[in-house]
Amino acid sequence: MSNTHPPLVVTEGNRCTATYFKPYHLLGSIGPSAAIAEFIDSCLTIYSHSQGPHVIRAAIAHALAISPDQITVIHKENAGCYEHNGADAAMGAALLACHYPGYPIFLQWHRDNEHLWEPFSPATLIELDHASRTVLSTHGMLPSTARLTWADHFPWGEASNLVAAWQKADKVPRAQARSLLAVHGGIHRNADPYYEIPEKRIIKNLIKDKKVRTSSTRSLGAFANVFAIESSMNELALTNGQNAIQFRLDHLKDIRAKEVIKSAAVRLNEYRSIELAGYQYGRSLAFSRYKNSKCYATVGVILGVNQETFEISLQHTVISADAGQIIDADGLTNQLEEEVIQAASWTLKETVQFDEYASVSDNWDSYPILTFPEVPTIETILLNQLGAPSLGAGEATQGPSPAAIGNAVFDATGIRIREIPFLPERMRSLALD
Repeated sequence: MSNTHPPLVVTEGNRCTATYFKPYHLLGSIGPSAAIAEFIDSCLTIYSHSQGPHVIRAAIAHALAISPDQITVIHKENAGCYEHNGADAAMGAALLACHYPGYPIFLQWHRDNEHLWEPFSPATLIELDHASRTVLSTHGMLPSTARLTWADHFPWGEASNLVAAWQKADKVPRAQARSLLAVHGGIHRNADPYYEIPEKRIIKNLIKDKKVRTSSTRSLGAFANVFAIESSMNELALTNGQNAIQFRLDHLKDIRAKEVIKSAAVRLNEYRSIELAGYQYGRSLAFSRYKNSKCYATVGVILGVNQETFEISLQHTVISADAGQIIDADGLTNQLEEEVIQAASWTLKETVQFDEYASVSDNWDSYPILTFPEVPTIETILLNQLGAPSLGAGEATQGPSPAAIGNAVFDATGIRIREIPFLPERMRSLALD
């Protein structure tokens, strides 16, 4: 494996640029979506595992051209739900129930239907442009940074994002994309680096000509944005001959942010990994504060890269988090740890595959996910802030995880990978570049 890849592309005038990419991902609930609906006396009752019953109530009322007051949505447990997941099953059941009043209608998607028809997490392209490296070496400060974020945006307006609504005889138009302007919402969540940077310019580009239906997925834009920011922090530190952990600390004023980095770094350094022949091992970390106002989190990763196959094997993960005063330590730990596992699956394996017409990822073979034997051991350090506001776990470790993995891969091999997923063939191509 090569150790000669430059950490950043240095252009004219000593500007450092890099491009990072996240593909389309599935929501990919293990159990397919399902719903029950019954239409009696002009009133519709829907049993759904929706994350937002009030949201699908309004969306289905709009699609069926009836009043929301005629619809009751009752939440029921199922294999999981995030944002839009489950809404299409609820809409399908509701539509059938309206055609067969008085009969309870149960509708469940088949696995291939859900894989092919569910909305995808938007693909994202992020371009970073860092100013002169001289600023770093002379003043110890990050240079001004321009960020360009390209992605699909979630649909809004009087149209509908429900598939069945488009296919009715009196069909509702397909929703058109428009920019979401909420603070740290949509694709620009965590696009603003938490570090002290003299000047920041963040540009979000709206893709209106959507060929693929998209919807929210976990952490919204934070997964891709933090991947780019925290990968570039290691790259900038290396370019300027500085330690990546100290480099972060030097560009933070927030003491609590520094503490989650320090505590993770100490434990990551202490952990003694079992190293197998034929693997190169590395360890590194990444930090983020979710929405720049919620839970602080650092994720540290120890991994091995097979020298022949270029497969990445996660060995151990350290999480250090500060969510304010802790109310439920077990719940907080569970949330942080399972986010790391899902983010690792996105990072190492998941990508929707397309032919010239549409998606061809219709099962778990064509859309593989992380398996149980591939899950690393995880330890979590919780920094309890007694008397401080409780911040909640949110999706704080979703963003740092891909960067921590990418930084550890570089530590092991010298290969800087900026495109998710980190597939063996992509690793091999970079190694032979």
